Amino acid sequence: MSDPPLFDHRTPSRYAIESKVAQGGMGVIYRVVDRELGRTVAMKVSGTAPPREGDDSPGSSEHERFVAEAKVTAQLDHPGIVPVHDLGVAPGGKPYFTMPLVKGSRLNEVFERSRRREDGWNLSRAIGALIKVCQAVAYAHSK
Repeated sequence: MSDPPLFDHRTPSRYAIESKVAQGGMGVIYRVVDRELGRTVAMKVSGTAPPREGDDSPGSSEHERFVAEAKVTAQLDHPGIVPVHDLGVAPGGKPYFTMPLVKGSRLNEVFERSRRREDGWNLSRAIGALIKVCQAVAYAHSK
């Protein structure tokens, strides 16, 4: 079963979804085309519906955390942290934010390649990548 479309031909939208990139606990990340700016970006969409007025159920706090994540990330200015371009609400009420589409490998893949000495990866280069990740996380926590 595929995910329902967030934006379809009946709903004029700035974004056109091309494909799903990843899915996690807080939502789904799509590869989308920003029609206004003519660029491809990543769009993270909340996995939960917005809370109703007076709703204090667990889903409502997930929605608030998702929006807070976007707002906090938008305040960070670091080369190791992907900036937020846009924050909005998709038809159906789920919040989303957009950011550059980053191409690369997951850290566990980098470590595996370094063990096998593939694609130019070795222990020294993998540790360098880990240090950059730690520096970005440290910066984010300092803010």
